[in-house]
Amino acid sequence: MKILIDKTFSKDSILRTCYSFANKFYFDINEHEGAYTVTVTDIARTEIPETFEHEFKNSLIDNELRIVIENKTKVIKETLIFAAMREAWSNSVDDK
Repeated sequence: MKILIDKTFSKDSILRTCYSFANKFYFDINEHEGAYTVTVTDIARTEIPETFEHEFKNSLIDNELRIVIENKTKVIKETLIFAAMREAWSNSVDDK
């Protein structure tokens, strides 16, 4: 089965999506003419259900959205971690 994916999706989201199905399928990703082609082969060499492409694309959308959210909240996450580490560090120094 070949799945055509346009460039609106990042390669990271494609890789994450393939990884999430890696226990059942082999994947080959190729880039050409402004799109990606993902060739899917069942590990057990059985026929891939027609619904798999829809399941794959839904997962792809989910992973792309997660990447967008990660990028938008990265600074907040780093600030919170820094504040927590600074608090933990100051508490350990104060205890001595």
